[in-house]
Amino acid sequence: MNIFNPTIFPAVTALIGSLIGAGITACSGLYMERRRHRRNVEIYTAGFIAEVESLVEIINIRGYITDLESTLQTLPKDQSISFNILIPDNYARFYDANIAYVGLLKPTTAKNLVIFHQILQAIVQDFKPESFCSANGHSYDTLKELLNLANKAIQLADEIKLNK
Repeated sequence: MNIFNPTIFPAVTALIGSLIGAGITACSGLYMERRRHRRNVEIYTAGFIAEVESLVEIINIRGYITDLESTLQTLPKDQSISFNILIPDNYARFYDANIAYVGLLKPTTAKNLVIFHQILQAIVQDFKPESFCSANGHSYDTLKELLNLANKAIQLADEIKLNK
C-alpha cells in the first residue's frame, strides 16, 4: 500500500490534518482553562487576603483588643459589665459572597481563612444585643475568652498573609 497513491493520499492528508487540528484545539482549550483557573486563584486569593487585612486593620484602628485588655485589668473577677461593640452582620462581604471559592486557596490558607471567619463570627455573636453575654453582662472570664479569640484571629490573619 502506497500512501502516495493519488486515491489514498488525499484521505491520508485529511486524516493527518484532522489529527493535528484536533490536537491543537485540545491543547489550546487546556491552556485557556489552566490560564483561567490560575487567574481565578489569583483573584480570589487577593480578595480574601485583602478582606482579612482590612478587618484586622479595623480591629487595630478601633482598638478593640486594647479596650478588652484594659477592661480586664480593671474589672474584678466576680463582676460583669456591659461591653458593647456594634458590628454589622455583613462585616465579611467578600468572604460571604465567595465562600464557594475558598477551595481555590492553598489548603493551609483555606483552613486558616475559615477558622478566622468562624472566630470572628463567634465574637460577633457574643456582642449581639440578644446574646446571653449582652443581656446579662460580660464576666471577666467571658472577656478573657473573647480576648483570646481575638488574638487567635489576629494570629491566623498573619498566617494567612504569609501563606498566600
